[in-house]
Amino acid sequence: MTVLYRRYLAILATLAVSVSVMLSTAQASAPAFKYIRSFGSGNGMQSGPGRLSTPQGVAVSPSSGEVYVADSMNSRIEVFKPTGQFLLTVGRQGSKPGQFADPFGIGVSQKGNVYVAGSGNGQVEEFSPTWKYIRSFGTFVSNPGPLAVAPNGDVYVTDGNHILHFTPKGAEYPSFGGPGTGNGQFSST
Repeated sequence: MTVLYRRYLAILATLAVSVSVMLSTAQASAPAFKYIRSFGSGNGMQSGPGRLSTPQGVAVSPSSGEVYVADSMNSRIEVFKPTGQFLLTVGRQGSKPGQFADPFGIGVSQKGNVYVAGSGNGQVEEFSPTWKYIRSFGTFVSNPGPLAVAPNGDVYVTDGNHILHFTPKGAEYPSFGGPGTGNGQFSST
């Protein structure tokens, strides 16, 4: 009876460990995202403040948490609080400094400078945290698209099958990528 009792305890211990492992695995594979809220109303034809028509790019300020949206068809940038409440509209249709033609990519540096890639203007525009125009830069073969700002302030912008790399001041480093499906190549459709 003692040997049988020990085997029974060993089986129970093994079962308890197995259940514990299954529970921890099940918890680890739970969905990582949970819906919180929507903001920026619009049906694709809206033009009022806080209403979006073909939003293309989105960025979050590392310092304030404000959300910047490239509102392409309205040729402007919409800014929202982290809670989704509308703050302000920046820019309007045009090709002069501080104006946009189909803004597509947007990014915010650690210092709060905002970079907007306009596919219609074929350039990247840089603004201060208070939306003062600083400069335009970039020569693109295609149209500048989505962009990202690295923690050190470098700006990366898509240009067809290439990624263009700029310093925070707009000086260009060698690009990378190219057409194809191999390693380090991109297929632009």
